[in-house]
Amino acid sequence: MRTVLSSLLFLAAVPPLFAQQGAAVFRTDLASHYAAVEAELRAAPAPADPQVAARRAAAIDLLREYRLRGDFGRNHLAPDARVAQFVDADGRRCAVAFLLDRTGQGALTDAIAARANLAWVAELASNPQLQQWLATNGLSAVEAARIQGPGWGGGEAPPTNIPPPRPAHERSLPGNTRGGPGDVPRQAAPHPTTPYTPSQGSAPETADLSAPVVASRPAGGIALGALQAPQWAQWWEWNRGAYQVPEPRAQAQTRTAAVVGIDRGAAERLLQALATDQNGQLRSAATQALGRMAGPTDLLPKLLDDAQRDVQLAAVLTMGCTDAPGHLYRLAERASPHGAAADGDIGVALTALALVPDGPFRRMFEPTLVACLRDERPDVVAAAALVIAGGGAGAGRTAARDLLRSEAPAWRRALAANALVGSHGAEDIAALTARLGDSSPDVRRACAAALGRSRAPLALPALLTAYELERESDTRGALLLAIGDHGGTAAHAFLLGELTHGSKHLRALAALALGLWGHDRDDDDDVAAILRAANDDHNRDQRGGYLLALGMLR
Repeated sequence: MRTVLSSLLFLAAVPPLFAQQGAAVFRTDLASHYAAVEAELRAAPAPADPQVAARRAAAIDLLREYRLRGDFGRNHLAPDARVAQFVDADGRRCAVAFLLDRTGQGALTDAIAARANLAWVAELASNPQLQQWLATNGLSAVEAARIQGPGWGGGEAPPTNIPPPRPAHERSLPGNTRGGPGDVPRQAAPHPTTPYTPSQGSAPETADLSAPVVASRPAGGIALGALQAPQWAQWWEWNRGAYQVPEPRAQAQTRTAAVVGIDRGAAERLLQALATDQNGQLRSAATQALGRMAGPTDLLPKLLDDAQRDVQLAAVLTMGCTDAPGHLYRLAERASPHGAAADGDIGVALTALALVPDGPFRRMFEPTLVACLRDERPDVVAAAALVIAGGGAGAGRTAARDLLRSEAPAWRRALAANALVGSHGAEDIAALTARLGDSSPDVRRACAAALGRSRAPLALPALLTAYELERESDTRGALLLAIGDHGGTAAHAFLLGELTHGSKHLRALAALALGLWGHDRDDDDDVAAILRAANDDHNRDQRGGYLLALGMLR
């Protein structure tokens, strides 16, 4: 299993790029998005109640009408980001607001626009009136989240060699019976409001957009800038620790308790001797091994003053594996951003805190974590985020969420998103969804990873829509991996479609995402599709991603 120390070293060693490659949205992209969502909704099973089924079908027809009119909401607030606006400044409705208006719920549209006009459905899902409308019309909160799109920023889409995702009816492969737009819950969070004119929308700016509309994206080869270390290799370098110990499935199922002839006392004595060896690498490794096996740590105070820096840091890290009050006290001193410890000590000491079991000591230390999130040193902030992600809810998570929603520099917002990895809380998912359209690709990638790991039902539609509208190649790759990591039902057909028809440069990542999706499932259906894609790809670097995907499927 990946060690916490390697996590810190990765975060500290890879400086954020923070390239200003915005998330501008074009009207043709939105038309393609709505066409794909319409196909998904029509392919999903209809409700058992005939009246509810009829209302659902009527709502889907209204979505088609909205797409064909082409009068989508405009984003004048931040054209280089994906911003949700229930009603824009000229009175144009987003898709969900349009459906509400046309089904007699215009008052609810006005109420939402007045209170939380910039909210995504993930932030509105706890609204009782919205819940009632969804139930009446045979829609789920997940489907509503999938329907909603951001406003578009104006201008025409630039030429690109990135093909859009295939519509749902084209992604359905023979024999694929999984489906439905997604899996579902969520809650509102405050957003600033914006003035609007309560009209039914202005006239479309251009002619009818017939279905299915696909942005003009001419085919082409891989851009020279994309010819770098394959993305799958970078992903594997970061995550390999989670998969390092292969275990045949049959062996895992038939394993029985066995008595292994290991003399623990002899092992501890050997490690204690190695912890005083002349070789610094041996001293460092033995120190960490003693900590991981909860062995005696009497040597730690001496090793903290070791002449070799690596040994000192190993001793600091080992303190997180102990329950000795004296060691924990020294650890707290070294982790304080206001203490006298060297910068490197602070980062490693914070990382050691992630090894301390959740309890009174961790909770007592939360004010220090909050202070570290506000520190000016990225490695300190990164380590604090790692600790917060490894613990439960608390002041640290709240501070990270507030930081993510703020206008802090992009590197701070990205690290704040890292602190929310693994959380499935409603407010955290809402904050991550809102920043999934951030103007900074680093923030978008961090939010994608956190949403994928959350497994929260409302995270998946946000990831799917973001992928459809994303134009930056590395961020698209991160979104694919997050979709696979999420594991929701709707992700499967989506990823198969991208493996078969998507951008050639990203197909290895689509295969890897399928490996993530199926890693813990007893299902071999995807093996043949990955093998076909691997045989069609003659790039050796890319083929490594396919092989890794097959290994993950076991």
